[in-house]
Amino acid sequence: MRPIVLALLVAAAPARAARWAVSESVYPGSGGYLGQDFNAGAVTPGGRWGASTRIKSFRKNNSFSGTEAEVSAGISRRLPHVTIGGRVGTAPPNAQRASYHVAGGEALLTWYGLSLGPSEADDAATVAEDTTTAAAFTGLDRTWVSTMRARFTTTNHRQTPPTRTASDFSVVQNTWQFDFALAWKSRSKLTLSGGGDRYSRPVLPTDPKWYLWNVDYGGAPIAVRGWPNNHIGARFEQKAGNFTAGAGFTRLNMLSNGLETLAGGEAAWRPRGGPAELRLGLFSRHTRGGETSTVWALGGGWNF
Repeated sequence: MRPIVLALLVAAAPARAARWAVSESVYPGSGGYLGQDFNAGAVTPGGRWGASTRIKSFRKNNSFSGTEAEVSAGISRRLPHVTIGGRVGTAPPNAQRASYHVAGGEALLTWYGLSLGPSEADDAATVAEDTTTAAAFTGLDRTWVSTMRARFTTTNHRQTPPTRTASDFSVVQNTWQFDFALAWKSRSKLTLSGGGDRYSRPVLPTDPKWYLWNVDYGGAPIAVRGWPNNHIGARFEQKAGNFTAGAGFTRLNMLSNGLETLAGGEAAWRPRGGPAELRLGLFSRHTRGGETSTVWALGGGWNF
C-alpha cells in the first residue's frame, strides 16, 4: 500500500463578496493506480456567474509510462429557472496517445416541490432579475427538491502509430449523461444516472484502446480502459449534523462486449459547520477481464 498523501490547500484572499471553493484529492491504492483531482472555482456576487478550473491526472503502473493529465476551464450561468454551463480542456500527449481536446455543456433544472426555481435557493432573490419572479421565489419549499441534469461531452482522441507504415488512429467520442436526483430536507439524497456514447466512426475490437478519464462517472473517480457504450448508476447520500456520507456505483457496458463497474463510498466532515471540509473515501474498479483497482481517497475543501 502506498502511503496516503495529505493535500495542502492554499487559497488567496477572494474578491469582496465573492465565494470561492478549492479542493484537492489524492488517490493511492492497489492495482498500481494513483490519481489526483484539483478544482478551484468562484461565483460572482449574487451567484449569477461562476467560473472554474480543473486539473486531473493519473498513473497506472505497468500499463503505460508517464502520467495522463487533463486541464480544463468552465463557466456557468444561473438563470431563474435553469443553470447552464460549459467547459473546454486539453490533454498533452503521453505514452498512451497523442494529445486530445475535450469540450462539453450541461443544463440543470431544479424543482422545489412542484415549482421550478433556481439551482441555489439562497440566491433566488438576486438571480430572479425582476421583482415579479423574485416574489414568486419567496418561501421556496425545500422539503422535497428534485433536479434533472443533462450533460454532453465531446472528445477528439488520436494515437500516433508506432511505425511509419501504420496509419493514425482518430475517433471523436460523444457522451450523453442524464442525472435525476431527489433530496429531502437537504438531508437525504438519491441520484439515478444513465447515458450513452456515440463515435464518429465504427470502433473495431482491433482498434487501439487506452485508459481514459475524459468523462466523469459516479461510483468512483477512476479512469476506465477502452470505449464506453452506455452506462447506468445510482448514488445515495445522507447528512447528519456536520457529517455527510454517500455511496454509489456505475456499470459501464463497453464496446466489444467489455464491462466495467465503478463503486465506492465517501464521508465528509465540516468542523463546527465551518467552511473547511475533510473527505475520506474508498473506491474500486472491476472489469469483466478480472482487472481490479482499489483506492483510498483523501481530500479537502474550503468554501468562503
